[in-house]
Amino acid sequence: MFSVYERLVRAIARRPIAFLLLFAVVSVGLFFGASHVRLDGDLARLLPDSSPTVIGLRKLERVYGDEIGRITVVLSGPDAQRNRDAADALTVDLAALEGVDRIEDKDPRADLRPLRLLYMDTEDLRVIDERLSKRIRWEKQHANPLFADLGNRPRPEVDLSDIEAKYEGRTGERTYYVGPKGEVLVFVHPNFPASKLDESRRLVSAVEAQVQKTLAKHEGVQGALTGRYVKRIEQQDILTSDITRATPLALLLLALFLVAYFRSIVSAVYVVVPLAIGTAAGLTFAMLVFGNLNILTGFLGAILMGLGVDYGIHLISRYLEVRRSVADPATAWLTGFQTAGRASIYAAATTMIALGSLAVSTFRAFFEFGVIAMGGIFLILLTYALVLPALLFLSPNRNLRPSLAGVFGTFLANRLKAFPAQERPLHLKAMIAASAVVLVLAGTLGAWGLPDVRFDRTFASLAMTEGQTWQLDQMVNEILGESQTPAVVMVDNDAHMRAVVGELKRRQGEPGGNAIGGVLSLQDVIPADQPAKLEILQGLRDRIENVPASARSEQLKDFLAEMQTVTEHGALTKANLPKNIYVPFSRRDDPNAGIVLVMPGST
Repeated sequence: MFSVYERLVRAIARRPIAFLLLFAVVSVGLFFGASHVRLDGDLARLLPDSSPTVIGLRKLERVYGDEIGRITVVLSGPDAQRNRDAADALTVDLAALEGVDRIEDKDPRADLRPLRLLYMDTEDLRVIDERLSKRIRWEKQHANPLFADLGNRPRPEVDLSDIEAKYEGRTGERTYYVGPKGEVLVFVHPNFPASKLDESRRLVSAVEAQVQKTLAKHEGVQGALTGRYVKRIEQQDILTSDITRATPLALLLLALFLVAYFRSIVSAVYVVVPLAIGTAAGLTFAMLVFGNLNILTGFLGAILMGLGVDYGIHLISRYLEVRRSVADPATAWLTGFQTAGRASIYAAATTMIALGSLAVSTFRAFFEFGVIAMGGIFLILLTYALVLPALLFLSPNRNLRPSLAGVFGTFLANRLKAFPAQERPLHLKAMIAASAVVLVLAGTLGAWGLPDVRFDRTFASLAMTEGQTWQLDQMVNEILGESQTPAVVMVDNDAHMRAVVGELKRRQGEPGGNAIGGVLSLQDVIPADQPAKLEILQGLRDRIENVPASARSEQLKDFLAEMQTVTEHGALTKANLPKNIYVPFSRRDDPNAGIVLVMPGST
């Protein structure tokens, strides 16, 4: 194998310019490939496709009637009423955008307010029936001109405040989502998942443009966006920006270090150029194998540079050392490569084995890191073996200087020579002992802190929590009184749904159950025992209607209007639920299946 490499090196020595032009053409292709590497900031991509979490998430995105997350528009200004007016205008304007499924700017429970009587228990409706019946009889009797109330009985008052208090919050008023300073929230529900980053970016841009256009007609009102879709894009952009800066910055810092190390700009350039080409080759390899980088492998370019630069330093240092006594550049390179090159190959092999061991992990992030690291280190070493000699063969010796390590070694050797020959072994042993003490102290400090190292198994620490978008998101959670991103449990039918809800509520009462907040399902939305309730309400309606309209009090008229609304609507079912209420509990794949939402509690 070395004989083949020897013939290649001598060919490079004969035509270094031709080979450099060839390497330059290849490098253009490699840098072009590296520039097309994209970062996928989705945390779910860190897990293997076979993991239950990923399988469940993919299924959820496919079958969930709603989408996980939304775009939230936060309207703020000194005038709360103007904020509300702007919210009403945005509800109309944003609904026309492509990719929007529905808009929500008011409590959807208010759509159920006219049917609130159906949410009362049957026994409470019977109590209402009893109290109203006394009033109906009194008004019906007093409507009869022939009726004589000898006892002059007072009109019985109907007080239902005690019953109404029991059901406060089951249905809502037609109210906005208002913050402590008058902020108003408008929720935009897309019709595609947030994992479709390009579509999310287009929709967020369209929403942002429409918000600015609409608010131009509402003086003093300002709008800001947050929510899962916005955070997803910002996280992607921040990570991409960080990686875009990190790799060139790492290269620049390495170059400055090499200039100081070699005391020569030329020597530093000769180490950096193959390193940059090799890193580009590693990133191109990553693009061809995996398509995208994840948030763990995204910084692999800087890591590969840190690992690969050692090979360049050793190779060029050894070449300069041999070159002082060997006239032929090719022979000097081959002589140095037999020692430093072989050591670099062994070092690269051990590093590839260590990092490559991650490739056996089922955790996808580790697997991809291991594969890309193995390929990247090999390509960087290969680049040094081919490109570095071509550069060196074109350089006059006067432009190259030995490394600072060589100067430091010479300095130590001269210091030893300054001592009498019989004392030199003692001084050398003292130097070795001092170095050993430093290493032992460093190892002891490391071992002392090792027991305190903990492995964080959650992705929470990977999520970004700084910036205006994340602060707004926290404010939205506080306004709603709950997290915007509940856990979603898929159920197959009503019986399954009741079993899941029952089990979750049972666990709420156990130790650690405070991690479970609210548990919501369709059974909280569709009232039970509706036929019996409608029968009671229809009977009440008939009796009130028997009272002449001119004799009905205002209170009785209000009761009648509400009962007419309920009885004419009939039973509340999945088919006639308002969309803003039904969709979060629905599934696309099966109309009989459903969703249970579990709000996170305190932990």
